[in-house]
Amino acid sequence: HYVPNNDYVVVCDGSADQFQLKIGGAYAIYSKANNGTTYKLIRTVKVNMHCSGNPFMAEAYALNSAITRMNTLYPDKKICFLSDCMSVLSTINSNTNNCKYFAQKKLLYTLNSHPTTKNFNFAWIPSHVGFSIHDSVDKLAKSVMKNSSASNINITSHPS
Repeated sequence: HYVPNNDYVVVCDGSADQFQLKIGGAYAIYSKANNGTTYKLIRTVKVNMHCSGNPFMAEAYALNSAITRMNTLYPDKKICFLSDCMSVLSTINSNTNNCKYFAQKKLLYTLNSHPTTKNFNFAWIPSHVGFSIHDSVDKLAKSVMKNSSASNINITSHPS
């Protein structure tokens, strides 16, 4: 019930280690299947951030990476991005330049610089409650921190 009438659904997650020395992210891309009645997994992507930070920053970078990729691959499609980080979704909703973290600024810049992002919508999903799609992406995000060479996309942090 999170994703009515979208061509694609992208589940994003970011993760930070307990000391916030490493952050990682991941997302899974699902496309419509069975005449639009279900969605099937078409790709997972790990995002290695090569920087320290908190879970909020990790989620923002993962979401930014997903938005950039989907905007490039499917500019005219309706896409729903799912995130368990209400703070990141609030940043998108507020669309203000008064951001504390570079990750927020980069996310808003990406959304505002591509006219096709009007086809994007965002929804919050609960975390760690047995929602299997999100739990899989969460494990993938955590694996990026353990094995940085396994990532598909690399992001380097810049000072705010």
